[in-house]
Amino acid sequence: MRQVKRHIVKENSPLWKQIDNLCFLSKNLYNYANYLVRQSFIFDNVYLLFLRQIKLIKKLQTNLLVDQNYLNINTKLKEVTY
Repeated sequence: MRQVKRHIVKENSPLWKQIDNLCFLSKNLYNYANYLVRQSFIFDNVYLLFLRQIKLIKKLQTNLLVDQNYLNINTKLKEVTY
């Protein structure tokens, strides 16, 4: 059995904009990795391994942007009290 934790953030929350942006970036990162695998398979008939994907994505420094956003959201979460 897999347990899941769910957080509901309403649009009037001070964190809404940042969380929405992180979700958008996460979706784009997944889609880009999926695109790389698909293109590699279609044109080279080779499955692009996970480590190769990371090397390609690092070249675009996408992971740095995601890391920076997660650091920002973590600091904001510490500031907000529920």
